[in-house]
Amino acid sequence: MSETYYIRVRGRVQGPMDVDRLKELASKGQLSRSHELSVDSKNWNPAGNMTEVFERVRPPKPKEPEVESKTGGTTPPAPAGGIVPQGTANPYVPAGVGMMKEWHYTINGAQMGPVAASEIIELIRHKSLIRDDLVWKNGMQQWTPVAYLPEFVSAFSKPGKTFRFTEPGSNGRKSKATAIILLLLLGMLGAHEFYMNNILRGIFFFIAAIVLFAIQLFFIAETGQVNIPLSFAPWVIVAIALLLIAVRNDESFQASCHKGWSL
Repeated sequence: MSETYYIRVRGRVQGPMDVDRLKELASKGQLSRSHELSVDSKNWNPAGNMTEVFERVRPPKPKEPEVESKTGGTTPPAPAGGIVPQGTANPYVPAGVGMMKEWHYTINGAQMGPVAASEIIELIRHKSLIRDDLVWKNGMQQWTPVAYLPEFVSAFSKPGKTFRFTEPGSNGRKSKATAIILLLLLGMLGAHEFYMNNILRGIFFFIAAIVLFAIQLFFIAETGQVNIPLSFAPWVIVAIALLLIAVRNDESFQASCHKGWSL
């Protein structure tokens, strides 16, 4: 009986498969040299070490960014970190899903695609793509983390529970200056968190404002005086939130947005 192997991609394991099956996957671009193989699911090695699988399968050579082709299209620019093309599909996405295959993505250091937007969403929901993984399609100036694109924001939350407030032409990115202005004007009402697509956080701010206001009214009704420390409490909360936003760089700020109903 021939030896069988397991494939591991970002912690997900498939198999066992014999060498002929591995060659078939490699020829279709569903197995790349950056994937990992094991005979016992314990000790893993790069798939590229198996010359018998890849001796006839050569990955496409990386091309220069935005090179115009004879058909008028463009090739994807090289993503940051020196990632080079290694395959054209992901083994965890059923074939034939979606319509227009225009998206490229990176996983385990390999560039893959083109695939349809629906396939990108499936990869996100199956945890094969995470927020910081890069995606690109023709017309975009550079590779962008998938969580920053409005097309895929909802895939990181449960269906039907994500509200998105996006600005035209912003690609889902939020303005730190706008968030700070909203915080200063309507901070205790959670306006800045709603703007940042952090719905649950915004609700917490709103509830806190109501509770503090109700306690102040009760104190006035009982004593006939305003509780000074309680009056400053909302400003202390706003000041802390302002500091947390102000000290973040842009990438860290963007990563704190689009939480939806998560904290």
